[in-house]
Amino acid sequence: MLAASPVADGYFGFDWWGVIALGVMVLVVGLLAGVARPAFTRHAVAASVGLGLLLALSAASLLWAESKDSAWTEVNRLALYGALFAVVLLAVRDRRTGRVVVLMLGSAALLASAWLCVSFLLGSGQGAFLTRRLNAPIGYINGTACLLAMGAWPWIACAEAASRRLARAGALAAASLIAGMLVLTQSRAVVPAMVLSAVLVVLCTGGRTGRAINLILIAASVAVALPWTLAVYSTGGAADRLLMPSQGLLRAAAAMILVAALGAGLICWALSRLAGRLDHGRRAQVRRRVGRTLAVATLLVLAVVLVVGAPFVSRQYRAFTALRVNQSAATRFTDASGYRYDLWRVAVREFEQNELGGLGAGNYDAEYYRLRRNPEYVTVPHSLELQMAAELGVGGIIALVLFCGAVLAACWARGGTLASQDRLIKVAAAGMFVAWLADTSVDWTYDIPGLAGAAILAAGLLVVPAPSSVGHDAPGAARARSRRAQGGLVLALTVVALLAASVGRQYVATRLGEAGAAELTRSPRASIGTLEEAEKLDPFSLPTLYSLAAAYAREDNYARARDTLLVAESREPENYVPPALLGDLATRRGDAALALREYRRATALNPTDPELRQAVTER
Repeated sequence: MLAASPVADGYFGFDWWGVIALGVMVLVVGLLAGVARPAFTRHAVAASVGLGLLLALSAASLLWAESKDSAWTEVNRLALYGALFAVVLLAVRDRRTGRVVVLMLGSAALLASAWLCVSFLLGSGQGAFLTRRLNAPIGYINGTACLLAMGAWPWIACAEAASRRLARAGALAAASLIAGMLVLTQSRAVVPAMVLSAVLVVLCTGGRTGRAINLILIAASVAVALPWTLAVYSTGGAADRLLMPSQGLLRAAAAMILVAALGAGLICWALSRLAGRLDHGRRAQVRRRVGRTLAVATLLVLAVVLVVGAPFVSRQYRAFTALRVNQSAATRFTDASGYRYDLWRVAVREFEQNELGGLGAGNYDAEYYRLRRNPEYVTVPHSLELQMAAELGVGGIIALVLFCGAVLAACWARGGTLASQDRLIKVAAAGMFVAWLADTSVDWTYDIPGLAGAAILAAGLLVVPAPSSVGHDAPGAARARSRRAQGGLVLALTVVALLAASVGRQYVATRLGEAGAAELTRSPRASIGTLEEAEKLDPFSLPTLYSLAAAYAREDNYARARDTLLVAESREPENYVPPALLGDLATRRGDAALALREYRRATALNPTDPELRQAVTER
């Protein structure tokens, strides 16, 4: 299911993930009823407490959140993530199942990369780009980058742990293909994602020398193709980046990515064959020497980079805080300009003003437009940690640290977990989770369920118990439960039922609201009935109220349209959109004085909006 998410924009829309959430919860109910004696590691318990605390805090924030509809959406999104985590804890108990899960998750990135490569070679695929950056298949550039960064790790793990030499070489070629395609996104977030995940995966378990060599081969294949992959973005000036890349550029880049990937796979095969000719003692001796050499070389390179790169880091920090976009940069990988600093500054400010409970789940933008110093329209601060701090306060930080800390601690576990007994599962799952965590620390892939859900599954695989620690159920799951177990089951089923009802109600309300909005142009009167039904199910949905006001306006019912927008304004007093729409409505009515008052109120809530300032100036 999650492996297929690229065909549906990563399940970003509620019309996708709402249905999936309900299906996963049904699966959780079935697993709860069928597993007689579920076993959990201490890492799993700690991670579950962290996720549960995030869910509880998000639900509690409905009491004080400015936008209760946004808070409700976040509760339901967390319910999906929690249900996915529960499925792994309850269903995965053996190596074969765990391996199938990680390889299926990795198949999404591999299939997408292979399809894109073939498309480019055949002279098509230009539509996969936005401003010369790879946008497909997720439909969001940084989301596509995160998909590829995560999806490379199962194949890196397979290149190390597969039993056959040819399979290892093929897996390394697959990882190199994905890494080469990753460059085409020009996403800066993947730099910390790949570096941090590589460092952790190399250090967290044995076989470090072989893993480091594989990573070096992949990096070398990427470097070989760089003159062609970077040219897709850098060829021409800033104005040219608004156009699609030429077929020649894409064909050359795809050809070099493919050649470099095949070359990496061939070298891997040759090294594996050479190592196979050595006896066990000699092979171990060579590995130790190569490992020491790589460690020393890494430290030397790091020292040189720190010394030589200090002036560059200083320049990029100034660019990062200047709140300007450098349109002339030939590559985004070495350019830190943009508006991310201001998004983070606002989140810190919001946390300082609301340390205990935060603004409420999903409510970062309640204060953002008033506090911002940049022109970007966003709803999240592009950092999971800062998002939890701003929206849920100290409790959100503690809960997130508890969840992520437990999962990361499991990466280092030497026993007791399934991953500790299977290197393929540990390398793949640890790499995927850390790559996602690093990426969403500087972006918003947490809000894309297809990507975050895959990371949650990887987290679950790291904390599930080893097969030896799992009790065997009697046939038919007919074993009698203790009173404590029965009480826990009833409580779990009750929680799942409440969450399913929450998701279901908001889903139906959302679909009714969308249907009513679609009816507006054809039949405003008919749309009113549909939108009123949606409002009954979700009275806090401002898009539904906006559509309802538009329907009344099309019916020339000015009083009802204005009353509806006033209701929307009362729901979210700090939202600039209702007074702006009231200004538009007054303008249509011909009441310039009222329109001016409404536009001024909207401008006070969003002072940097050029259209609102122009509307005030013109009246």
